[in-house]
Amino acid sequence: MFNVGNKNYTVKLNKEKFKQLDPRVSADLFTELISKYEKSNGISDQSLEQLFILGLEEEKTGKRVPRNEAERHYEKLTDKNGSVELKKLITAIMYRDRPDFFQAINAMK
Repeated sequence: MFNVGNKNYTVKLNKEKFKQLDPRVSADLFTELISKYEKSNGISDQSLEQLFILGLEEEKTGKRVPRNEAERHYEKLTDKNGSVELKKLITAIMYRDRPDFFQAINAMK
């Protein structure tokens, strides 16, 4: 997906990743995401950062990247590419890994 130094990283946001969150945090995040997505056809910068940090892992090992390191990578990527490109990437990953998120949005219409 992208390279920092000599390591390749990817973002995965499958159900297993969300199970690592406290259930209240996960529910609040989905509620906020659905609300923001419905109103602005996108996700907030805060949710974008949370999802990136939650899903970032080393491509080769599949190991989750520690939070502080993931935060640094997020800052570098947004500085380099801007948040719009990162939002497109995270949205595509959500479509791939969590289609239930978009099914919930469509059910609300």
